[in-house]
Amino acid sequence: MKIKFFLSVILAILILTSCNIFTKKIEEYAENTKKEILKDFGINQEKRDSLIKNGKKSKGEITGVEDTQTTLNNNPKVILYVKVMPENEDEFDAIITTYVSRVKIPRKGDKVFVYYNPNDKTDIIVE
Repeated sequence: MKIKFFLSVILAILILTSCNIFTKKIEEYAENTKKEILKDFGINQEKRDSLIKNGKKSKGEITGVEDTQTTLNNNPKVILYVKVMPENEDEFDAIITTYVSRVKIPRKGDKVFVYYNPNDKTDIIVE
């Protein structure tokens, strides 16, 4: 009787462990698939995270907005023309292609924050 109970407990532990491993694999696959889909739409989350962590943050002003006629979940992809105004550095102009909320599309004159790579000012994102 004790042997059956002991084997049942071991079997239950093995089943639960394998389910957990299976769940983790599914989550990992889903995350990788999401990243690949976002890359296809021009969104690189790793690049974004890296710029936020290692880049410089600066104020900016939108000088123009252009619609690309592309959407993702009804959110338009736009080209933003931004005047970047870093502290203690010369201003520079940047072009940023990004998806924006369809209910809060940026306009000329809007103030924004950007993150950019100081070694390559074309490597830039809007916060």
